[in-house]
Amino acid sequence: MIRRTFLVAAAAAAACGGTSGSGVLLDDAGADATVDGAGLADAPSAGDAQPPLTDAGTPCVCPVQGETCCVYVSSGSIVQQTCAATCPGPDAGQKLSALQCSGSDCADAGVCCIWRSNNQNYSVCKAACNSANNEVQLCNGSLADSGCAPTQPCSSTNITDWDLTLPYATCGGHGVP
Repeated sequence: MIRRTFLVAAAAAAACGGTSGSGVLLDDAGADATVDGAGLADAPSAGDAQPPLTDAGTPCVCPVQGETCCVYVSSGSIVQQTCAATCPGPDAGQKLSALQCSGSDCADAGVCCIWRSNNQNYSVCKAACNSANNEVQLCNGSLADSGCAPTQPCSSTNITDWDLTLPYATCGGHGVP
């Protein structure tokens, strides 16, 4: 299986208008991987041997439009964030979140809504989250202005219910409904 893996610091810099250029990339075995101008590289999967990110404090942002950020968590820690058209299944012992948004990154005053289906999390930008569909607003816990209403501040309380960790959070600290 081939996974295009990047350290989120390089991708976040590119997504925020920084230069994509070269970045530090690791393949699934922790070895350096060649980086293209978009900050992506093809790296062969090494099964369960996935290194922890050096900057797991930055939400995943995919620089290629239409790709989903695949967040893999094991034992309460983010072990890999990968951009793909479709997320590869998680390795044994991992939980997968397929995020099309990661908090305050929705355009046109949209919000990032997260929900769980078949033991996997999904997120997408919407005009509003639908609590009847068990959706809650995902936010970036590292931003002062997270896009949450003042009565429902961005909080990491219960984020482990979603099998995620900081910087991911929810408005009002809501767990899985």
